[in-house]
This record gives sequence, structure tokens and C-alpha cells, in this order.
Amino acid sequence: MYENGQGVDEDYTKALELYTTSCNADDPIGCVNLGVMYENGYAVVKNKEKALVLYKKGCTEGDQEGCLKHKKLESSI
Repeated sequence: MYENGQGVDEDYTKALELYTTSCNADDPIGCVNLGVMYENGYAVVKNKEKALVLYKKGCTEGDQEGCLKHKKLESSI
């Protein structure tokens, strides 16, 4: 919600914090969303390699979108 300003003011820093917490708790969607933040440079320095790792973690934990994003980004690096 913070990333997209849905119901709250857009706040990439808060979104980054929440995605990091959820990914550290092995939530696959949190990892994929955190990967999006790194891939696009939202509240962080753009880092496609870190995004790739996060997408892979999301994929490994069962998120199909993470698998698709991993494959797409891997082919572009």
C-alpha cells in the first residue's frame, strides 16, 4: 500500500522497511516486492543483482511471479 499510495500517502521508505521485514520472515511476496524496489531503485540504489537474488528467494518459497521476474531479469543482465 505504501509503495503505490493505496489508502495511505506513497512512502517508498516505509514500503522498503515492511518488505524487508516480511522477506526476512520468508514471505515470498515480500521478497518479490522487495526485489521490485531494488530493480527500480525505489528508496534504494538500483541493484539488479540484489533484485535477482530476491526474486529467486520468492520463487523458491513458491511465488510464481518471483519465478517469472527472475527469469526475465536474468535474461536481461
